[in-house]
Amino acid sequence: MRRRLRAASARSAGAVTPTAASAPVLNGRLIGVTYHAIAAVRDRLLAASGLTFPQSVVLKAVADGSSTPPPSTA
Repeated sequence: MRRRLRAASARSAGAVTPTAASAPVLNGRLIGVTYHAIAAVRDRLLAASGLTFPQSVVLKAVADGSSTPPPSTA
């Protein structure tokens, strides 16, 4: 009887048990869409600051104290 009460209380508390049918699918399309969405936001923010992407990479490396320059993007 205790097991039934615990299971019922867990269901009523909004506990969700993931199943194979409800698990999100990670595939190449989703990765590509996500990459392009992040790149669009990044480019918009960089444009507002007047920096190019390579300049932002160098600035980040300098700010982090990196002694090794990033690879050339040209």
